[in-house]
Amino acid sequence: MSESLNSLLKRLNFKLLNHIILISVASFTSISGVIFLRANQNTINSLNEQTLHREQVIVRAGAKSIEMFLELLSFQIIGTATRKSIVERDETVDEVLNAFMDRWGKTAVSGVLLTDKNGIVTHHRSETNIKDLGNDISDRSYFKWARVTNEQIVFISEPIVSKVGISKGKFVVTLTSPIYSSNEFDGVITVAVVLSDLAETYLEPLKLSQTSIIFLLDGKGRVIHSPYAQLTGLNIYDYLNDHSYDGSSEVMSGFKNAEISGDEGKMNVVLANDNTGELMRFLIAYAPVRPMLGNYWVLVLGTPQEEALKFFWPFKGNQSLGLVFGITSIISISLLSLLTVRIARRDAYLDGFVDGRELIGSNIRSYKMVSKISNTRKKHKSASE
Repeated sequence: MSESLNSLLKRLNFKLLNHIILISVASFTSISGVIFLRANQNTINSLNEQTLHREQVIVRAGAKSIEMFLELLSFQIIGTATRKSIVERDETVDEVLNAFMDRWGKTAVSGVLLTDKNGIVTHHRSETNIKDLGNDISDRSYFKWARVTNEQIVFISEPIVSKVGISKGKFVVTLTSPIYSSNEFDGVITVAVVLSDLAETYLEPLKLSQTSIIFLLDGKGRVIHSPYAQLTGLNIYDYLNDHSYDGSSEVMSGFKNAEISGDEGKMNVVLANDNTGELMRFLIAYAPVRPMLGNYWVLVLGTPQEEALKFFWPFKGNQSLGLVFGITSIISISLLSLLTVRIARRDAYLDGFVDGRELIGSNIRSYKMVSKISNTRKKHKSASE
């Protein structure tokens, strides 16, 4: 009874050991998989946040660059408007305007012009040397502003589509300062800045990659610079309302806050790629640009998430190989342990079998010897009788 009980306990202990090893392997594999997936997601989130932070710094710097450019240009315009040769309209006016274009013509400035007090263009210099002399610009908002202001300051117009010159068909802003002669209004000096050239000079070099996109919106949501020709000139809010995506509402809310309050921000949203129409996740940062009184412009930089994660995938492959190697090692060790236990159990069984067989053989020999002795005694007893 005791031997049967011990045998049963041994079998139960062996099965329990098998179950413990199998459960341990399954638990380790599951936990490793969860940790691996969690670590991957944390890495992706961290890379997204780092990319958004870099974009935020970039658009902030880009916005300041635009503001500084317009500010420096404004100082130059005021300085030119108050020069004696400009005020008196002497024979050196053309030289002054040529010097102005020599300095600023390689930037986004497309031309500079002077008018008389009635708004008639008297002098004009541009990169193409096209001279629109005699044109009447008295109906333009910047001329009307200059005629009634009493300050020697610069008026920056809202973005408009140019109808003449090298900038024809492009969005431009004009910077205008009044000219005073003997404290009387005597015309304006006006400089045109092509926004696409401004973006190419100050914004394009800031892109994180070739797939990054840069937009510039005016204070009313109109796209005044875009990598997509079909979007330039459209109102971004009307466009997003007509092409609603998961991230549209967040984008519109962020841009409107930037226009009105001057807030900057960043977002991780799903939008359509306007070249392919494919829905993609974009990492977007934006910052306000304050070129004039009224609403802010909004500078926007977006990068596809897959581009931001490009250098992560090789590391993910190495991590996957490490996970597979670790799980394979644990399974191999577990199988080896089970095999070792089984071999030990088999050897113990064989040893027991051999010992049992020898014991049985010994008992048989003893029985035969006892039987032989008993028979011999019986024979002696019979002979004595």
